[in-house]
Amino acid sequence: MRFAGVLLSLFLAAAAQGHCLGEAKPWAGGFYIETCGFSDTGLLPAAGCLSAGLFLEPFAWPAFNPAIFSGILLPVAPFQKEALALRLGAELTLFDTPAPWLRQAFYTALRWSPALGAGMLYRLDGSALRFTLAASPLRIRAGDAVFTLGGFELLFDAEGSARGWGAVVFKAALFLF
Repeated sequence: MRFAGVLLSLFLAAAAQGHCLGEAKPWAGGFYIETCGFSDTGLLPAAGCLSAGLFLEPFAWPAFNPAIFSGILLPVAPFQKEALALRLGAELTLFDTPAPWLRQAFYTALRWSPALGAGMLYRLDGSALRFTLAASPLRIRAGDAVFTLGGFELLFDAEGSARGWGAVVFKAALFLF
Protein backbone atom coordinates (compact mmCIF):
# COMPACT_ATOMS: atom_id res chain seq x y z
CA MET A 1 0.00 0.00 0.00
CA ARG A 2 2.87 2.33 0.81
CA PHE A 3 4.34 1.69 -2.67
CA ALA A 4 1.03 2.70 -4.29
CA GLY A 5 1.04 5.98 -2.31
CA VAL A 6 4.61 6.77 -3.38
CA LEU A 7 3.79 5.90 -7.01
CA LEU A 8 0.69 8.10 -7.00
CA SER A 9 2.71 10.97 -5.50
CA LEU A 10 5.30 10.64 -8.28
CA PHE A 11 2.56 10.67 -10.95
CA LEU A 12 0.96 13.79 -9.50
CA ALA A 13 4.32 15.57 -9.15
CA ALA A 14 5.20 14.77 -12.77
CA ALA A 15 1.79 15.97 -13.97
CA ALA A 16 2.16 19.28 -12.14
CA GLN A 17 5.36 20.15 -14.06
CA GLY A 18 3.68 21.44 -17.19
CA HIS A 19 0.83 21.44 -19.62
CA CYS A 20 -0.06 18.62 -21.95
CA LEU A 21 1.01 19.15 -25.57
CA GLY A 22 -2.62 18.64 -26.53
CA GLU A 23 -3.37 22.13 -25.20
CA ALA A 24 -0.92 23.70 -27.65
CA LYS A 25 -2.16 21.48 -30.47
CA PRO A 26 -5.97 21.44 -30.25
CA TRP A 27 -6.50 18.14 -32.09
CA ALA A 28 -8.87 15.53 -30.74
CA GLY A 29 -8.03 12.42 -32.74
CA GLY A 30 -6.32 10.81 -35.65
CA PHE A 31 -4.84 7.65 -37.16
CA TYR A 32 -2.58 5.01 -35.62
CA ILE A 33 -0.49 2.18 -37.00
CA GLU A 34 1.46 -0.40 -35.00
CA THR A 35 3.52 -3.54 -35.36
CA CYS A 36 2.78 -6.21 -32.79
CA GLY A 37 2.60 -9.92 -32.05
CA PHE A 38 0.70 -12.29 -29.78
CA SER A 39 1.48 -15.61 -28.09
CA ASP A 40 -2.13 -16.87 -28.22
CA THR A 41 -2.45 -19.05 -31.35
CA GLY A 42 -6.17 -19.50 -30.57
CA LEU A 43 -6.61 -15.84 -31.49
CA LEU A 44 -4.15 -15.39 -34.34
CA PRO A 45 -1.69 -17.68 -36.08
CA ALA A 46 1.99 -17.35 -35.22
CA ALA A 47 2.86 -14.25 -37.25
CA GLY A 48 3.93 -10.67 -36.97
CA CYS A 49 0.88 -8.40 -37.03
CA LEU A 50 0.02 -4.95 -38.29
CA SER A 51 -2.73 -2.94 -36.62
CA ALA A 52 -4.21 0.30 -37.97
CA GLY A 53 -7.20 2.41 -37.06
CA LEU A 54 -8.57 5.63 -35.61
CA PHE A 55 -8.31 7.07 -32.12
CA LEU A 56 -10.06 9.85 -30.23
CA GLU A 57 -8.44 11.78 -27.37
CA PRO A 58 -11.05 14.45 -26.61
CA PHE A 59 -9.30 16.05 -23.62
CA ALA A 60 -5.84 17.56 -23.12
CA TRP A 61 -5.35 16.78 -19.46
CA PRO A 62 -1.78 16.59 -18.09
CA ALA A 63 -2.66 13.47 -16.04
CA PHE A 64 -5.16 10.63 -16.37
CA ASN A 65 -6.09 11.67 -19.93
CA PRO A 66 -8.46 9.13 -21.58
CA ALA A 67 -8.54 8.03 -25.21
CA ILE A 68 -10.50 5.43 -27.21
CA PHE A 69 -9.51 3.60 -30.38
CA SER A 70 -10.78 1.12 -32.96
CA GLY A 71 -9.08 -0.56 -35.86
CA ILE A 72 -8.13 -3.78 -37.58
CA LEU A 73 -5.43 -6.30 -36.79
CA LEU A 74 -3.94 -8.43 -39.55
CA PRO A 75 -1.15 -11.05 -39.49
CA VAL A 76 1.31 -9.92 -42.15
CA ALA A 77 4.45 -12.03 -41.69
CA PRO A 78 3.23 -14.31 -43.25
CA PHE A 79 0.14 -12.58 -44.66
CA GLN A 80 -3.10 -14.32 -43.58
CA LYS A 81 -6.22 -12.38 -44.57
CA GLU A 82 -8.57 -14.99 -43.04
CA ALA A 83 -7.25 -14.06 -39.57
CA LEU A 84 -8.43 -10.42 -39.74
CA ALA A 85 -9.50 -9.15 -36.31
CA LEU A 86 -11.31 -6.08 -34.98
CA ARG A 87 -9.51 -4.14 -32.24
CA LEU A 88 -11.38 -1.84 -29.81
CA GLY A 89 -10.13 -0.26 -26.63
CA ALA A 90 -9.45 2.58 -24.26
CA GLU A 91 -6.20 4.04 -23.01
CA LEU A 92 -5.40 6.23 -20.03
CA THR A 93 -2.29 8.44 -20.17
CA LEU A 94 -1.02 8.42 -16.59
CA PHE A 95 0.88 11.70 -16.84
CA ASP A 96 2.52 13.92 -19.41
CA THR A 97 5.86 15.40 -18.40
CA PRO A 98 8.87 16.92 -20.21
CA ALA A 99 11.58 14.47 -21.28
CA PRO A 100 14.77 16.58 -21.09
CA TRP A 101 17.00 13.49 -21.43
CA LEU A 102 15.84 13.28 -25.08
CA ARG A 103 16.39 16.96 -25.90
CA GLN A 104 19.85 16.39 -27.40
CA ALA A 105 18.65 13.69 -29.83
CA PHE A 106 15.51 15.29 -31.30
CA TYR A 107 14.62 18.60 -32.91
CA THR A 108 11.41 19.17 -30.95
CA ALA A 109 10.41 19.14 -27.29
CA LEU A 110 9.32 15.66 -26.26
CA ARG A 111 7.14 14.56 -23.39
CA TRP A 112 7.06 11.23 -21.59
CA SER A 113 3.44 9.99 -21.47
CA PRO A 114 3.18 6.40 -20.18
CA ALA A 115 -0.25 4.79 -20.45
CA LEU A 116 -2.40 1.86 -19.31
CA GLY A 117 -5.17 0.42 -21.43
CA ALA A 118 -7.87 -2.20 -21.86
CA GLY A 119 -9.38 -3.55 -25.02
CA MET A 120 -10.99 -6.26 -27.05
CA LEU A 121 -9.80 -8.35 -30.02
CA TYR A 122 -12.47 -10.12 -32.09
CA ARG A 123 -11.71 -12.37 -35.07
CA LEU A 124 -14.08 -11.37 -37.85
CA ASP A 125 -14.73 -15.03 -38.70
CA GLY A 126 -16.16 -15.37 -35.15
CA SER A 127 -13.60 -17.95 -34.03
CA ALA A 128 -12.04 -15.98 -31.15
CA LEU A 129 -12.69 -13.16 -28.71
CA ARG A 130 -10.04 -11.86 -26.34
CA PHE A 131 -9.86 -9.04 -23.84
CA THR A 132 -6.62 -7.21 -23.16
CA LEU A 133 -4.91 -5.24 -20.40
CA ALA A 134 -2.03 -3.16 -21.72
CA ALA A 135 0.88 -1.07 -20.48
CA SER A 136 2.96 1.36 -22.53
CA PRO A 137 5.80 2.56 -20.28
CA LEU A 138 7.93 4.03 -23.09
CA ARG A 139 5.46 6.36 -24.79
CA ILE A 140 6.61 9.73 -26.09
CA ARG A 141 4.57 12.74 -27.29
CA ALA A 142 6.12 14.89 -29.99
CA GLY A 143 3.86 17.76 -31.03
CA ASP A 144 1.11 16.21 -33.14
CA ALA A 145 2.14 12.56 -32.64
CA VAL A 146 2.52 9.92 -29.95
CA PHE A 147 5.10 7.12 -30.32
CA THR A 148 5.22 3.89 -28.32
CA LEU A 149 8.18 1.53 -28.12
CA GLY A 150 7.94 -1.85 -26.44
CA GLY A 151 4.42 -1.92 -25.00
CA PHE A 152 2.94 -5.18 -23.72
CA GLU A 153 -0.50 -6.74 -23.28
CA LEU A 154 -2.06 -9.58 -21.31
CA LEU A 155 -4.80 -11.56 -23.09
CA PHE A 156 -7.90 -13.02 -21.43
CA ASP A 157 -10.78 -15.07 -22.81
CA ALA A 158 -14.47 -14.32 -22.21
CA GLU A 159 -14.39 -16.27 -18.91
CA GLY A 160 -11.47 -14.17 -17.61
CA SER A 161 -8.84 -16.90 -17.93
CA ALA A 162 -5.37 -15.80 -18.99
CA ARG A 163 -4.71 -16.84 -22.61
CA GLY A 164 -1.32 -15.33 -23.38
CA TRP A 165 0.46 -12.08 -23.98
CA GLY A 166 1.13 -9.58 -26.71
CA ALA A 167 3.94 -7.17 -27.49
CA VAL A 168 3.85 -3.85 -29.33
CA VAL A 169 7.14 -3.31 -31.12
CA PHE A 170 6.34 0.18 -32.39
CA LYS A 171 3.21 2.33 -32.56
CA ALA A 172 2.76 5.74 -34.16
CA ALA A 173 -0.40 7.75 -33.50
CA LEU A 174 -0.74 10.91 -35.61
CA PHE A 175 -3.27 13.60 -34.77
CA LEU A 176 -5.26 14.55 -37.89
CA PHE A 177 -8.49 16.17 -36.64
